Amino acid sequence: FPSHDRLGVDALVTDTDEQVDMTVDLLSMLTPDKKTKIYGVNGSGYHGGEGQATCIDRRIIEKMGGEYKGNIFEFDIKNERIQVSHGGTGSLVNPSTYLLREISLSKMDAQKRKTKGPTILLRGHQHRFFLVQDDAGIYGALNGCWQYLTPFMAKKSANVTPSFGATIIEVNDVTKIYRSEYLLTEEVRQEMNGYERLAEKRNNLLS
Repeated sequence: FPSHDRLGVDALVTDTDEQVDMTVDLLSMLTPDKKTKIYGVNGSGYHGGEGQATCIDRRIIEKMGGEYKGNIFEFDIKNERIQVSHGGTGSLVNPSTYLLREISLSKMDAQKRKTKGPTILLRGHQHRFFLVQDDAGIYGALNGCWQYLTPFMAKKSANVTPSFGATIIEVNDVTKIYRSEYLLTEEVRQEMNGYERLAEKRNNLLS
């Protein structure tokens, strides 16, 4: 996609149809119950493409039987209003600064629009888990990812291993937010460090 300067060359496969199928296979393991409601939002510009017709995110969501929600999705469960958006880049050393800023901006925006603001803000992009709560009890959470040691993460820092997994939000009498993280072995970590070699190995197996 023109919106990403690497054009997918660092990916294991560059065919977008195959990327969609692989992602659907992965995420379907998290939703084995066919009655599960699935909603999704856009990721970064690399995933989004140049329009909704070619949006990989949208294709994945709809192929899973889900509903595509654009850039921002807000929904209510009991007393909680959850806001989901891909988000932007914050401090690797202190991600709470970014999340608290998002919470503060959400309060000002809700006041301006004269509506209830979110009580839980879920963001991504940084490929790591983090949870913070402000003085008013509003949560800000960074989600993990399903992408391991890519050049994107290495450029951010060689010393931040991506959090591989998902964030779980349970809303009952008490709201609980926790992570479901898959800790990959050091062998896998080293293997994922070289996408070009991994792609060559895969092509050799297919040939």
